[in-house]
Amino acid sequence: MSGEVATKKRGFDLNPFFILFLVIVIVYAASFVVAPGAYERQVVNGRTLVIPGSYHPVDKAVVSWLDVFRSLPNGLIGSASIVFLILIIGGAVEIFNATGTISAGVGRLVTYSKEHEGSSLIMLGVLYAFFSVLGGFLGFAEGAIPFVPLVVPLVLALGYDAMTAVGVVFLGCLVGFAVGPTNVYTVGVAHAVAELEMFSGFEFRFIAYLVFCVVGMTHLLLYARKVHKDPSRSYMVGIDDSDLRIDYTGSAAQKFEARHVCSLVVLLGTFAVTIFGMQQWKWGLNDMSATFFVAGILAGILGGMSIDNFVSTFLTGARNALGGALVVGVARGIQWMLDKTALLDPTINALAVYLEGLPPFGSVMAIFIVILFM
Repeated sequence: MSGEVATKKRGFDLNPFFILFLVIVIVYAASFVVAPGAYERQVVNGRTLVIPGSYHPVDKAVVSWLDVFRSLPNGLIGSASIVFLILIIGGAVEIFNATGTISAGVGRLVTYSKEHEGSSLIMLGVLYAFFSVLGGFLGFAEGAIPFVPLVVPLVLALGYDAMTAVGVVFLGCLVGFAVGPTNVYTVGVAHAVAELEMFSGFEFRFIAYLVFCVVGMTHLLLYARKVHKDPSRSYMVGIDDSDLRIDYTGSAAQKFEARHVCSLVVLLGTFAVTIFGMQQWKWGLNDMSATFFVAGILAGILGGMSIDNFVSTFLTGARNALGGALVVGVARGIQWMLDKTALLDPTINALAVYLEGLPPFGSVMAIFIVILFM
């Protein structure tokens, strides 16, 4: 009976790759029943705008069942910069980890937090702020995935649960991403499409960014303090997380040496240079990838790694990050299929019907709700 129950549970597992591929199939199926159409566009004061009421039918696009599978490689090609960024960061972080830099630095933090009561909450706040900067100013979302194996053992070692660890990374990163002042994937793309001055209105978005990040951090720290005082109040009670724990103290701790300090300076400097490059030099994702690759090389040199050891360690880190990287590519395949089937404008037209007659403020709120559900 237990075997049958286990089999049934496994049958209902929803793998992210399956979900994304299912969306692609749904878009393909919709192309047979949704009439294609398009809006007319015009240039006004240097901006290309949709002409209201100009929606009209167009010839149905020729879509083959093979396009369902073509969407995967085309999605990977379209998101190649993000995919390689994730792989390279994963490889570089593994170099820092293999040289003992991460474990030694984390061990030092854990020892310090145990010697100074209350400092662990400060560390959580600093980590949260760090990831909110990555999300808000660099547009990190999938790029935060390689850092999860580093943060989770650290937060567990500080006496918190895995939910707190996930919150530090993703709550910080995604709250920052959602209201990021210079997020190239939201504000940058939107300004490019709307043909506005890049990152205009920075002041308002920066205030919103601070407010949302403070609210998110407060929520996280209140939960963390509750769990630290009474582990039975954790959402993770009864879930075995022993495979996520690393002993950073005692006999398993690695001595914090000068080379570790230098490697940590390189790691922090990499983030600083990346942020500066994105802001001042208009860097793109490939520039970020190159910067992290250089950081990995420097860490390998400081750690005294041989060339063979460096390459194998880098490949191990990239392999560990491969799943997250491929998810991005498959998700991009949905966009490719939407373009291929010419279903984007019909979708917009169908939704626009419900927004007609609303005042400007009401239209903005209605659009927000529609996009929220999408």
